[in-house]
Amino acid sequence: MIYFLTLCMITALMFSFHSLLFSKDIYVMMHYGESGELSTAGTMLVTFMSVSTAIVLGVTGWLIHYMMRFILEKRSREFAIYLLAGMQKRQLEKLYVRENLFLGAAAFGTGALLGGGLRFALFFVFYKSIGINYSPAGRSFGAGLPAILLTVFLHGCFSFPSAMFCFYIF
Repeated sequence: MIYFLTLCMITALMFSFHSLLFSKDIYVMMHYGESGELSTAGTMLVTFMSVSTAIVLGVTGWLIHYMMRFILEKRSREFAIYLLAGMQKRQLEKLYVRENLFLGAAAFGTGALLGGGLRFALFFVFYKSIGINYSPAGRSFGAGLPAILLTVFLHGCFSFPSAMFCFYIF
């Protein structure tokens, strides 16, 4: 349960930050001129988002790896019973991978829904911090395909390979 909730919250945070980064309204605010040059505030925002994403990804990678090792240690007796009962290691591996894929997909779906709600709070804070009155009406709050794809990619990169790596080293 802790693993599932952690994956949900990480996905929600990543999705809401990526939605902010790829928002059309914020893109318009960050760029100026005919050529669409990035403003100083836009450069600072992109830098902040990049650094915060890198930090979150580093912590996420470590946390998921730690949790996977912990879960495997707790389930070692269960796996030993399966092996003693005649289950092949390859079958056990497939079972473990399926469990993690299902858990990861469910965590991604739940986290994306939570991230959709968190996105509004993040937009509210962002608009208030730059002194613009917040009004959801007329704003483009669509998540956008780049935000969704980046979140899917990063979620997949950290949850599935860590599970496989921990299974093999355990």
